[in-house]
Amino acid sequence: MNTSLTLLKFNSKAGSKEKIIEIISNNWKINGKKIFEILQREYGHEITYQAVHKMLQELEQENIVEKQGNTYTINQGWIKNNKTFFEQLEKRLGKYKQTKN
Repeated sequence: MNTSLTLLKFNSKAGSKEKIIEIISNNWKINGKKIFEILQREYGHEITYQAVHKMLQELEQENIVEKQGNTYTINQGWIKNNKTFFEQLEKRLGKYKQTKN
């Protein structure tokens, strides 16, 4: 089963932040150096370690990732908020489809 976020796959040219989120979602408790290495190896992404570190800080400030020691995980609150959003979207879509029939 592929656990990659489908939302991130909509754009095959996803930005670095989106790729970082995907990497962390597939590698819980991963450090910045490993994220940097995966970006380069798996995505052929030309990026500096400093740029990765800056994006990790931004993602942390946006409450998307959490830093625990020197490792990063996806923020559980962010996951819950997005789950709620998509559940509400699904309900609205269902109601919309019912009114169209």
